[in-house]
Order: sequence, then structure tokens, then C-alpha cells
Amino acid sequence: MKLLFPFAKRFIAGTDINDSSVVFQKHLDSEYAVIANLVGENAQSIETIDTTCKDYSDLLNKFNHPDFSISVKLSSLGLDVSYEDCQTNLVKLASIAGENQQMIRLDMEDSSYTTRTIELSKSINNALPGSIGITLQANLF
Repeated sequence: MKLLFPFAKRFIAGTDINDSSVVFQKHLDSEYAVIANLVGENAQSIETIDTTCKDYSDLLNKFNHPDFSISVKLSSLGLDVSYEDCQTNLVKLASIAGENQQMIRLDMEDSSYTTRTIELSKSINNALPGSIGITLQANLF
């Protein structure tokens, strides 16, 4: 990643949430929409999953603005560990997003996640309409 960083840095708001928050606020103040995506996937430990959920919750609450949304990989919320726990984590985030008139976009990972991602998206959209969007890719491996 260090080799590619000079080319990618214009797309990266910061190296941590504090750095990124300054950039997010600047763009919101300039009336741009912001989509925050924390780097990380395939979380296996409860501690990592809980930290990711807390970080996303904190971001949704800190930037309580309809032009602020998050993009989430379900494996970072524990999909590889427990479907039910991942669903619980996603419902918590979707509830916050719904209260704040924000949206969560689910990143599609590889093809092994497609069906579960669509199922979770449909389930949560039935309970909390408009809180979840999904990214589908045409060519998944």
C-alpha cells in the first residue's frame, strides 16, 4: 500500500478517523456529499468487529447530516463470524442512519458474499426503509 499511496492519496481523507473528520467536515461545509469508508474487511475477532461498529456509529452521530453516509463491508461487521451478529450490528447502524436521514451503502465483496449481502439488505430495508443501499458488481470472483 505504501507504494501506491502517492497515487491514491487524493481519494483518501486521512490515515485515521480524526484526520478524516476534518476533511469530511470541510466537504460538508462546502455542500458536498461525503461517503466514509473505513478500510478493513474479513474481521475475525469480536474486538475488531465491535471497534468497527463503534467507529461507524460515532461517525454517523458526529456528522448528523443527510449528505453524510457510510460505505460498509459486511465482513468488517462480522459476517464471516456470525450472520446473526452481523445483522444485529447492521441494524444498529441502520437505525442511527435512519434517525439522522443518512444512508448506509453496502460494499459488495467477492461472490461468496453476494447472496448474504442482498438478503441482509432486503431484510433491513423492510424494517428500516431507505436506510440501506447496495453496490452490485458485474464481475465478481
